[in-house]
Amino acid sequence: MDKGSGLAAEYDFGAFVQRMHQLETLQDVRDHFSELIDQLCQGVREKKNNAKHDNLVAMIDEIVRQQYADRELSLYKLAELLDMSPAYLGRIFKKLTLKSVPDYVNEYRVERAKDLLASTPCSIEEISQKTGYNNSTYFYKVFKKYTGLTPAEYRQTGS
Repeated sequence: MDKGSGLAAEYDFGAFVQRMHQLETLQDVRDHFSELIDQLCQGVREKKNNAKHDNLVAMIDEIVRQQYADRELSLYKLAELLDMSPAYLGRIFKKLTLKSVPDYVNEYRVERAKDLLASTPCSIEEISQKTGYNNSTYFYKVFKKYTGLTPAEYRQTGS
């Protein structure tokens, strides 16, 4: 067993050997080996899925960072870019990050808006447009949801 895979650490080989000593027939030994192989194969599948899902989160993060100002950026657009169904993408992303895709996109946009509010004289309307919001009313609502402040209050406090 390759120690780099981490599977050896997850399987109690001592218990396996101890159980082998208790087996009485050749069929019992075959069954026990078959069970071990099934468990190891399941472990390999889980590790591959975890690696694939970690890569998926990284790809979504990269797309959001590059395209957050795009007003069309949504779960549906991300799913289209990644050639996945929106429902599956949303379910996997939430399972891995404990956030929905729209929440993740909004959080990133709000962080960028906070940077712009603190570092530029741009109007709040301009900032809402630069961060991908179609209208400033929705931008105000989302910004307040994530920060507890309106954009104007945030700018005044210098946070």
